[in-house]
Amino acid sequence: MFSTVFRTGKRIHTPEMTLIIVKTKEPISRFGFVISKKTAKRAVDRNRIKRILRESIHHLLPTIPTGLDYMFIAKQNFAEKHTADIEQEIKNLLK
Repeated sequence: MFSTVFRTGKRIHTPEMTLIIVKTKEPISRFGFVISKKTAKRAVDRNRIKRILRESIHHLLPTIPTGLDYMFIAKQNFAEKHTADIEQEIKNLLK
């Protein structure tokens, strides 16, 4: 999934995050998250960001179109964000 999305996906950029989207033949949507060591040095912090992203997606799932693969890539200044700010950022990217 990851290599296909990176090669062929449409990229949407914001200052805090990049979203890559690929249309698939699957009837469901799949989500991937990339948080590099540049974004958060400690594994604890990277895992916290992933948990927040998953929870935000879970809340927004009824409004997200199906049949797509989504890859969220956090940028360097993303680690200082609060949960509400992250969820709002995801809403903005998915519009």
